[in-house]
Amino acid sequence: MIENSKFIKKLEGVIRQIETSQFMFDRQRNGLLNTLKSLESDAKKIGEDSIELGKINFHIGFLLSNKMFDKEESRDRISFALRINEKNTFLTQKEILAATELLTGLYIELGLHEDAIKCLEKIQGIAKDGSFDSDIRLGVLSQSGFYYHELGMYNEALKLNLSILEEAEEIYGPLDSKLINVTRNISENYYCLNKIEDSTRYQNKVIALAQHNNNSEIEVESLFKLGVLNYESGNIKKSKEYLLKSLDVANNSGDESLISFAKSNLDELANKTKKWWKVW
Repeated sequence: MIENSKFIKKLEGVIRQIETSQFMFDRQRNGLLNTLKSLESDAKKIGEDSIELGKINFHIGFLLSNKMFDKEESRDRISFALRINEKNTFLTQKEILAATELLTGLYIELGLHEDAIKCLEKIQGIAKDGSFDSDIRLGVLSQSGFYYHELGMYNEALKLNLSILEEAEEIYGPLDSKLINVTRNISENYYCLNKIEDSTRYQNKVIALAQHNNNSEIEVESLFKLGVLNYESGNIKKSKEYLLKSLDVANNSGDESLISFAKSNLDELANKTKKWWKVW
């Protein structure tokens, strides 16, 4: 009993350290991984489906999900933790959501697209739980929309993103900065579906949101994208107008990186068309 008590105390201490660390250096991460792995044998003595073993696998999985670590082991650890949780609940709904979202990304990176799609379906089911606040729920759904897009499932991504935008407008209002990312994503979805007019329409909405929220970076980027859309449609004159406007916004912002970005875009278009000159 004393040994078991020491084990529980040590495990709780490691988990507390993980949960309170906002940033970790690799040395700290490796130390925590080694400590958790050293506790596995004691957790297995309690039971192969014990909550303690579930917690160890859950946290090892997240620590390993860093790009420098083992993706396959991370996937296996998270999957095992979720299976234990189905028998002996120890994860909150928020943790289940985070674990399923992580699994989705890992499956995509590992080329396991069918498994990723199953996870995305689970996420949408979990996200319907009324216990999540709007920011968390819509943020996770937005990430799911991104994953659908990455998988080339543009119609699914578009359907999800349109529903997110509709709900976000009701919650935050039509000009809130929180609408920017999902509106950008919708424009990208339409672009990949070769619906250029719709893509342009939503890109203009992004610009309106950026202007309302004084976000020069987004405005410069969106004006550039409108320039690209017009260039690809054969409207060189209109493309040039958007890129010049992009440069104006960048200059007014005073941000050297934005100015450099806008100038390089104009240079690239000039080189492609060979019809016009530098304007600064």
